[in-house]
Amino acid sequence: EVIALDDLALSDISFIKIDVEGGQMPVLEGARRTIEDSSPVIFIELLNAKKEFDEPDALLKSLGYKGKEVHNDNFIYVRD
Repeated sequence: EVIALDDLALSDISFIKIDVEGGQMPVLEGARRTIEDSSPVIFIELLNAKKEFDEPDALLKSLGYKGKEVHNDNFIYVRD
């Protein structure tokens, strides 16, 4: 069974790690409310394949985040 992070109604989340081999967008969409409410630091693996990078990067930027690659396709995003 798969549930969205938002369905857990968590609060005060400070850090989210996402390593899902190409499934970044469903994870981010299922955590959108949590991300908007808590502004956690997000550590995410984004492979250099254009679609696998561009869509999650654009979504996070639309939520006010800036990202930086820290090591081999692993990025840290923080909200401004």
